[in-house]
Amino acid sequence: MIHDKAAVSLNVASNIRRLRKARGLSIAKLAERCEELGAPWLQAASLSNIERNPEGGNPEARQARRVTVDETFVLAQALGTSLESLIAGESCLNCYGKPPRGFTCQSCGTPSEPSTRG
Repeated sequence: MIHDKAAVSLNVASNIRRLRKARGLSIAKLAERCEELGAPWLQAASLSNIERNPEGGNPEARQARRVTVDETFVLAQALGTSLESLIAGESCLNCYGKPPRGFTCQSCGTPSEPSTRG
């Protein structure tokens, strides 16, 4: 269970990005779906700022914008997943969230973790 509220927000942002890519959606298309669901303020620029996080990049980077509970609910609907899955992450039955090093799971879109060897 995640207890740090910043960690929860980053986890949600990471899941939004992962699910969006796994479903073949552009940020603009996801924004369009959010607008159709009654959240016109979730525009492409807002979604980009929500998704921005240190995953795969600078560990000192900060998320530009946190997602609210109401937005998380809309985003779960727009991505065709449950609120719980968007917050905690879905467990893929193919890779179980840990694809082999150097690969991205074709089912869920999860990339492998970078090598820690120097």
